[in-house]
Amino acid sequence: ACQDAIEAGLVVHRAYPLNCETSIPALVGGVVMPSAHFYVRNHFQIPDLDPSTFRLEVGGLVERPLSLSVRDLRQMPSKTLVVTLECAGNGRTLFNPPIEGEKWNLGAVSTAEWIGVPLMEVLDRAGIHASAREVLFRGADGGAVAGHTDPIHFERSLPIDQARDADALLAHAMNGEPLPIQHGYPLRLIVPGWYAVASVKWLTEIELIDRPFAGHYQTEKYWYEWKRDGQVIREPVTLQQVRALITDPSPQQVAPRGELTIRGVAW
Repeated sequence: ACQDAIEAGLVVHRAYPLNCETSIPALVGGVVMPSAHFYVRNHFQIPDLDPSTFRLEVGGLVERPLSLSVRDLRQMPSKTLVVTLECAGNGRTLFNPPIEGEKWNLGAVSTAEWIGVPLMEVLDRAGIHASAREVLFRGADGGAVAGHTDPIHFERSLPIDQARDADALLAHAMNGEPLPIQHGYPLRLIVPGWYAVASVKWLTEIELIDRPFAGHYQTEKYWYEWKRDGQVIREPVTLQQVRALITDPSPQQVAPRGELTIRGVAW
């Protein structure tokens, strides 16, 4: 996957875990980004899942626990969505003072066409218990994290109402082909309009819970913090903010006097 990223012209920040951003010139042009040029954000090593034995387990506070194969999911009613994903840390190199995290420039954003099963189609089949409050999504990727004695998985949650309103998708295809391994093969969550941290890759478990989820990537990472009335307020990142980027002329470029065409992208 790392070699493929290099050959595709992605800007590779690290190979383990693989993190690379789309080049700025590649952001200009069509809406949908070819899969090979789509930015990659990982927190752990890419898991190698066997599609023949893969199962999506749906449990917790449900009436009918489910165990779904890739074939089961592909036989369910599907939907196609064009969705822009952006890392919440996109542009982190511009922060002053500097902060911890992957040193993204401005290319940790891309758009693709995703095909999959609406999340609520699966949850409705399982039957949501009246006491359920949030939907917890667990990926197969995991490992050691500072401050934790045991290895953890990548996990995020959505309140049930927001999961329903967000038109979330259990995607098994990207740009008309099976998901590439670096983008979550064989199954990932897509949450339109939310920062990509919510779109859990290599999705293997969905659990309905009766409390706010307090996992590492929800309460210890990916949050906003500010002061209000003398109190420090902290909350997880959720909806994407509107952004725009001038791509031409490029930074520090000297332009001759006269007419000048300015180009850019917005999302």
